[in-house]
Amino acid sequence: MIAVSIVTYHTPDGMLKNCLSSLANKLVGRIVVVDNSSEPSTRRLVESNKGAEYLANPNVGYGRAHNIPMVESVERGYDYHLVLNPDVSFDPEVISRLCEFLDANPSIAMAQPAMKRPDGSDVEGARMLPTPLDLIARRFLPRFMFRRRRERYLLRHLSKKEPFRVPYVQGSFMMIRCSALKETGLFDPRYFMYPEDIDLSRRLDERFGVACVPGIVITHDHAAGSYRSLSLLKVHIINMCRYFNKWGWWHDPMRRRLNSLLRSGKYEFSTPPVIPSPANMYISDPQ
Repeated sequence: MIAVSIVTYHTPDGMLKNCLSSLANKLVGRIVVVDNSSEPSTRRLVESNKGAEYLANPNVGYGRAHNIPMVESVERGYDYHLVLNPDVSFDPEVISRLCEFLDANPSIAMAQPAMKRPDGSDVEGARMLPTPLDLIARRFLPRFMFRRRRERYLLRHLSKKEPFRVPYVQGSFMMIRCSALKETGLFDPRYFMYPEDIDLSRRLDERFGVACVPGIVITHDHAAGSYRSLSLLKVHIINMCRYFNKWGWWHDPMRRRLNSLLRSGKYEFSTPPVIPSPANMYISDPQ
């Protein structure tokens, strides 16, 4: 069985409704919406959705809010926990397909599908482990500068036809094996927002393995808030500094090794992942 957590903060009701509709799958045993804004309209929407639980919460940040139901998922013995953004929507069959993949590959701790924006363009959720230069180049420098480096960071050089191993997947959709969380721990509560997904991904990948499954596709209405808000940009910078203080700014041996393997296309699982069914499902927004 699967438990799901969704963290909201002044989320539009229509967006959250689409997300909740995507979870109409018999494998989903629990849905917890942690509302960091304590919106009355969000409470009403969640409580009107059969099987969903509403939790009003002070704004403690993204990872810390998800940790509340994640701890309970581990304690209650759920097979998987899905960390989900409210701006994500998909066909409910996606849940079954990812469970089939993880069931067939018990050594893999986490899986993420490919993501598309509503207009059909790619959301590149699978990435290399970032260096300070990667983030500075993407955020502050013109696109023509470090173009090749940017493309490598986003893994555009990989074929992505079959499931592949990555040390970092974006936190908008993370299907995680609960037994792995028991060993590696949950989101690091020191991060208010942004690098908590990098931190958890690399810990899960180091101990077990993390897969991107490109044959299964979801829709992510990616807002990229820190590109449009100076206050969110400040939050992003502060928390990335915390991340680099933990793992290393310029001296990060794990990052150096894994990124080198990714650049050469040689970062692989010890045994090729089993694909239990044809990986040909393209799913756009179910509305």
